[in-house]
This record gives sequence, C-alpha cells and structure tokens, in this order.
Amino acid sequence: MKITLLVLLLCTYAYSFSQETETNNYTPDSVVINLDSIRNDTFLEEFNPQSSDFYQKFDTLYIRRQKQDMRFFSDTLLMVLNQNFYPPFLGPVISNYGPRGKRIHTGIDIRLNLGDTVRAAFDGVVRISRVYSGYGKLVVLRHENGLETAYAHFSKLLVHPYDTVKAGQAIGLGGRTGRATCNHLHFETRLFGEPMNPNIFIDFVAQKLKEDSVFVTASTFSTGKKTPVPRNINNSQPVLMAGTSAHQIKPGDTLYALSRKYGTSVKQICELNDINEKTVLRIGQLIKIPSSSR
Repeated sequence: MKITLLVLLLCTYAYSFSQETETNNYTPDSVVINLDSIRNDTFLEEFNPQSSDFYQKFDTLYIRRQKQDMRFFSDTLLMVLNQNFYPPFLGPVISNYGPRGKRIHTGIDIRLNLGDTVRAAFDGVVRISRVYSGYGKLVVLRHENGLETAYAHFSKLLVHPYDTVKAGQAIGLGGRTGRATCNHLHFETRLFGEPMNPNIFIDFVAQKLKEDSVFVTASTFSTGKKTPVPRNINNSQPVLMAGTSAHQIKPGDTLYALSRKYGTSVKQICELNDINEKTVLRIGQLIKIPSSSR
C-alpha cells in the first residue's frame, strides 16, 4: 500500500503563512497546499484528476466543484498535525458527525449564543467567506497540510478571501443563518474537498488534538456510523485547553467573584472570553480562565 506524507513544515514555511499581516497575502494563482514535493503531481493525478485541480486552484465560491467517491481511495496518507490548534468555540457538542435521517451530517454542531465569537482552529488562509446555501454565512479555511476547516451559520463574517489567519483568531460571530433551527456552530474538516470525521483527531471534550499526525484511508471518509455526542462535555468538570482552564457558571457567580477565586482580573477574563464587565453570565455557561493566573 502506498503511503504518501503530507508534510507540514513549521519552521520553514514554503508559503506566506508565517507573515504577520493578516490580509491579502494570496492571489488566485497561488499554490496553497504543501504536499511532499517528490510525490505531489504524481499522487494527485493517480488519485483523481480533479484533485490536482482542486488544490492548484483557489476557489473562493464553492466548497467543491465535484464530489469525489472516496470508497475507491486506495492510498494511505499520513497527515501531519503538529501545528497550533485552538478550539473554534468552547461549548457543548449537540449533534455529531454521521447519518441524520436520510441525510449525512458532514460535521459537528457546537451550541453557542447569537454573537458569540468563533475562532480559527489552525493557522491558514481564508478560501471562502460568503453566504452559501444551507450553510448560511460560511467561512472555509485552507491549512498548509491540505486540511480544510469549515465554519457555518454565522450571523456576521469577520474575514475575507485570501486573508491569512492564525489559530485562535476571530473569523465570525455565531448565529443561525442558512438551514439551522437554533444558534450553533457547524464545524467541518475536509480533505480533497470531501468531509472527514473531525473526532478522529480532535478531542472535543479536552479541546485538544488527540495526536500530532493521523493516517487517512478510505474509511476516514466513511459516514456509515454516527459518532455519539460526548456525554461529559457540558458537566461540572472544566474543559481544559492550552493556557486556560474553564469554569461552568453557577448561581451567584460574577466576574468579580471568579477573578478573586482564580487569582486573576476581571479584565483578563473579559479579554479571554470576548465579553465585557456588563455581560450577563448564564447558568451552565463555560467561561475560560487564564491558567497561569492561579
């Protein structure tokens, strides 16, 4: 079985992902995927002619132009993930990847409130930022290892095509535009334009990557079995992430009380959560706390 390595070079970027400016670093003709240079053209053409076109062109209008049948994908890819990761939104998963009635739910849904800030999961470049059918207001980011992440149902878009973004950078405000019955974030991971189960490499309970690399095969794209919703994502245990802990709001909690409890300041808590001192805290809400301030 052929194994192809999708190499992510963190120290020496081949492209301008490392530039400090956050807008207009790309042109439509830019090549924005970093496959192994020896295998690049050969692999893409062997896999499917449309795949080469998919990555060599930067389509700002469509998630994909043509569906790829991944059942006939015979290669094994090693996708390297040793890059910055930031949870798109710190909230409970309310619907997971897999079958949903007669449809396939191609991502996960994370509950949020109207106007909550959603952030980029990895460093990347904005490929799509527009209203897109059932997705509503949609942002699609392309990352240097070939992975793409999609964020749907925004009430407001904060980025534009060709913007360079960093992991953790605000890209949109939560909402329910498109085909959505409540305010939530629909989050997808895609490779070669096709959806793949994000639970394979993202732990949505611990809010971190499970591994620094993952083998991708035809089964990775399978949608035949629904992933159960994590049961302990919205309990009283803090959801930990790099550099922070989390506190679930209980009756009587205030920003001042939290600052005293965790040895930090109201200002730091507000900045970390994109709120202000007048924000009303909801019982059950998860608030991020700077871990270093304990």
